[in-house]
Amino acid sequence: MKRRHCGSPTSCSNDGGDDSSSNNNNKPRTESAALRSILGAAGQSLDEFFASTWQQTPALYRRAAVGPKDECENALSDCVDMGIEGVASILERSRSRWNQVISNDDDDDDDDDGDSSLPQVNGGIPPPLCFQQQEPLSAEHIAQVYGNNPLAAYLDGCSIVTNHVDIDACPHIAALCQDLQGSLPHVYANSYLTPPHSQAVPPHADDRDVLVLQLYGKKKWKVYETVPIPYPYPQEQVGKAGLEVPKAVLEAPVQVEATLEVGDVLYMPRGFVHSAETDPTAPSFHVTLAISTHDWTLAKTISDLVRQCLDSHSQPATYRLAAFPFHVPKVEQQLEQAMKLIKEQVTVDAISKSLTQTYHRHNAVAFQARSSFLQKVAVTKKESSNLNTNSVGGQIVGAEASSRIKLDT
Repeated sequence: MKRRHCGSPTSCSNDGGDDSSSNNNNKPRTESAALRSILGAAGQSLDEFFASTWQQTPALYRRAAVGPKDECENALSDCVDMGIEGVASILERSRSRWNQVISNDDDDDDDDDGDSSLPQVNGGIPPPLCFQQQEPLSAEHIAQVYGNNPLAAYLDGCSIVTNHVDIDACPHIAALCQDLQGSLPHVYANSYLTPPHSQAVPPHADDRDVLVLQLYGKKKWKVYETVPIPYPYPQEQVGKAGLEVPKAVLEAPVQVEATLEVGDVLYMPRGFVHSAETDPTAPSFHVTLAISTHDWTLAKTISDLVRQCLDSHSQPATYRLAAFPFHVPKVEQQLEQAMKLIKEQVTVDAISKSLTQTYHRHNAVAFQARSSFLQKVAVTKKESSNLNTNSVGGQIVGAEASSRIKLDT
């Protein structure tokens, strides 16, 4: 991967020269109001973003000054303005995932292929993860020490990571992900609550492009210039699963070093090593809006189609059996037959159709889950509007209570 340089978002470029015509041919056909607002804060259009920034170089977008009402009343501003009350609500809703784990303990678990220390609920969505001194805590420890309460874990110095908060934890983030999918492939959101003077996880690279949106407090970020593995797949993420970040990467120049404050956004393409830490005196809450670009590569799509093509052969054992012992005439004959099948079935139309189907399938599942969640939130609001939820038995509860506490208490 060529070294990239980034000044302002509108001046980011690739040393290899501009290839705007190629990128513009593949740009999305619809627009996200939220993405337009993010880019507009730096005077960058969607066309410019996809031509010179997207999948090429990190970019920092500071929160724009309040503009005309119709431009600001969108899913993005709803998230940015939700404040401490919104953060407390997300943590409380995500806690319900633990309750479902407890209630499902006696259920059959024949198809569980994940880590038993990270129970899966809600169709594969895990409960909040707790990190202490950059190490994840076991489910047993979280249950025994903190009673499956993310706030208790936070007050003991843990960073709280909640995956897929767009599905059941925050209606504003759910709406934001839906909006962003007007211009981007499938988008989902993970949230990170970090105590003061802390670092949730060590430096690492991701297999997806991300938009980091700061929602509470502030956080200092470093994005390193050297990319160890260009455009990594899940098994190639340095800093994860025992794959170390090369020392040379951390000793190389830093491409972006900035403190994100509420409303600021940092865009990072997949593969860039990064780290983040909180201020010594203040906590941080941000949401990572993830775009799984590794799922949309031509290499992956074509390899999947080739395998499907050979697996669907009238005699699948022909291509499922190991090519061993290696008998040259037999293997060459099988290769000739396989290539003939591939040429006939793995066409440009087939690849395009596969990408489209995958795109719609991912988004349809997410849309259904988010719509169901938003409907439940609407019903709950309607039911509670006729009740006095600020006081129960003389105690301050609900939104009124959350507005009176601070996460750095």
